[in-house]
Amino acid sequence: MTADNKITNAGILLFGKNPQQFIQKAYITVVRYPETTVTDTILDSKDFFGDLFDQIDKTDQYLREHIQVISKIPKVGLARQDTPVYPYFVLRELIVNAAAHRDYAIYGSRILIQMFVDRIEFYSPGGFPEGITPDNIRWSQRSRNPTLARVLHDVKYLEEFGNGVDRIYETIEKYPLKLQYPVWKDIGVAVITTLFDPTYKKEKAIESFDFSKLNERQRTAIDYIRNNGKITNSEYRKVTGVSNFTANQDLNDLVAKGLIISSGAGRSVYYILA
Repeated sequence: MTADNKITNAGILLFGKNPQQFIQKAYITVVRYPETTVTDTILDSKDFFGDLFDQIDKTDQYLREHIQVISKIPKVGLARQDTPVYPYFVLRELIVNAAAHRDYAIYGSRILIQMFVDRIEFYSPGGFPEGITPDNIRWSQRSRNPTLARVLHDVKYLEEFGNGVDRIYETIEKYPLKLQYPVWKDIGVAVITTLFDPTYKKEKAIESFDFSKLNERQRTAIDYIRNNGKITNSEYRKVTGVSNFTANQDLNDLVAKGLIISSGAGRSVYYILA
């Protein structure tokens, strides 16, 4: 509440009985798909309303109930060991981040979480706050909604300021399954964070693709990514000797063929194998 006794958006979101009455799209939707892409057929779709605490708790519980759990009987002892394919802490932290840092001034869009057979995508309205990029997000967190962040931190929903994303990486580094770091992508109107299922096995496009359809520069780039993990436009130009225009054409063609995907934004864009 402000000094002149006006109710703030943060107060409505945190303590209102029906925040959606005042901020229409202030809720979370989860959609489950049976394939790796958006299809007309869905397994389930849920909307989670209420204050932010209810939205976070209900969404967290739903994701836990619908992700795969790997069970293993150890060689020593009889107790079964269950390991979810995604760490529970990471799922919850990404839900909290989406709720705490989304742009609530974008009234026509809600938080959307899409569950595919090979990944989970967290769509949070609004791009990164000024100064934050996919490359520095681990070290340079900044809150768009400081009041929300402070209250969520005080009630233990949000990690210590600046530590939440770092703990996501630390959890993944120590996790028994070989989980990739999240892929962060700023598309201007939203930030999309993707977690890939480390157990999902499928014939990869890059393994079945006819490489004779690529030019020599593109084949060189694929080998470069295999050896170095990623490639940027400037690195592509350096190893192939082409202009910026040709590099963009070649890289966009590889993206269109489904062999690589882009991450980052602006000058921080880089490409990894699909």
